[in-house]
Amino acid sequence: MGIRDVGRDLGEKLQGIEHPEVGAVNAVVDEVEGKPYEGIGLVPVFSPDSRHVAYVAQSGKGQCVVVDGREGKGYDSIVTIGGGTALFDSPRTFRYLAVKQKEIYSVEERIE
Repeated sequence: MGIRDVGRDLGEKLQGIEHPEVGAVNAVVDEVEGKPYEGIGLVPVFSPDSRHVAYVAQSGKGQCVVVDGREGKGYDSIVTIGGGTALFDSPRTFRYLAVKQKEIYSVEERIE
């Protein structure tokens, strides 16, 4: 098992814990371990107030954006080319680009 510190913002810490024996990685935010995924994007994004964290997770043949441990809708891929990722417009609204069946979608989600 390997631990890799992949981000930090205003005291909040995000790590990735790799489990090579089962081919999985977990995100750990402030020492709370999340669900295991086949892969996790390396660039976490924090909301402007640093109360929320988002990252891209790979599961099966698809990807989703995970915010505060909750998975968003699944897509074929989340656009991360050139540093693209989820962006917070406000502490409760974020956007990202996603691909599903060769179509590109601009996705806006609200945190309730």
